[in-house]
This record gives sequence, C-alpha cells and structure tokens, in this order.
Amino acid sequence: MSVYCPQKILLKCNKEIIIRHLDLDDAASYICFSDQISKETTHTLHYSGQILDVNFLKEKWKEAKNALWQLELGGFDKNKLISHLSLYKPRPHHPYEKHTAEFGIKILKDFCSSGLGSYKLHIMENVAKEMDVKRIQARVRTSNYIGISFYQKHGYEIEGVKKSAVFINGNYENEFYISKILD
Repeated sequence: MSVYCPQKILLKCNKEIIIRHLDLDDAASYICFSDQISKETTHTLHYSGQILDVNFLKEKWKEAKNALWQLELGGFDKNKLISHLSLYKPRPHHPYEKHTAEFGIKILKDFCSSGLGSYKLHIMENVAKEMDVKRIQARVRTSNYIGISFYQKHGYEIEGVKKSAVFINGNYENEFYISKILD
C-alpha cells in the first residue's frame, strides 16, 4: 500500500493545510474541486460541465489505498479540497517499465505560489522512491509557462513534444513530456 499519514503543513500565506489520502467520503468535495479548477485553468484535463462518476472516484481511491503502485493525495483547507496529486505506475507488472511512474498535480488558483506544489512534489518523490521508482514523468502544456518553470526549478527536464496533444477553445496545443530521474 502507498502509505502517507495525514500531515498538517503551514503555507507561505499562513494557512494550515492537511495533506492526506483521498477517501470515499471526499467524492462530493472532489466534484466541487473539479468544477472550480475547470473554471480557473485549461492546463488540466478537467473541463466545464464535466460529469464525474462518484462511484468511479470511490473505487479508484479505494484501489489506490490498497495498491503498491498508486497514490491519490488531497490537500484540504478545513474541509475544502484545494489540491490533488495523483501518482501511479501505468504498467506496474510489466518488467521493462516497473521503475516508471506518472503523475499529475492540480492546485486551486488561490493556493498557487504558496509552497503547496513544492511540498507535494517532495512527498511524491519520497513515496515514488518507496515504490522503487527511478523515473517519474508527466505532461505539461507548452503554454503553461509557470508550470514549466516550476517543474524545471525542481529538477524536471523537458524530453520532447507531443504535438497537437489537446484541442481547447478552437485551438490545438502541444504538450511537453517532462521527467526526472530519482537517485
């Protein structure tokens, strides 16, 4: 099981946040989070009007708690979900790729540049090492300058471009493949 004990952290803005596994009772909060993030940015795969299946979310988080190769962490301001980190091995049983994990981080606008993203990357990398991960990877939109800078500051490198990866508001956008090799 990918274990992460709940932890309180103090952000740069002096807000106390709790980081913990997403639980079955968090599905309604996650739906609100998804709706909010879709209004704030197009740099995630959340979109306005997206319908999320509560049962699917619950099953996904239940599996994550019992899997050695998956992590689903939420950041909470009181009872409000303000961030989500997903880390998983896409093919955990394949002998050629069991050292590789993929991730995604989403943070509501009011909590960006608060230290939360850096803290979550730190958690993720430590958990990844416990999962025997050597390579951690993600995709980031080429127009997401703040995200690209953030990842590069934390040692992630751009490896290539996925051309016309998404179609948003009538335009195709490219994504960078980014990765970091863990020691």
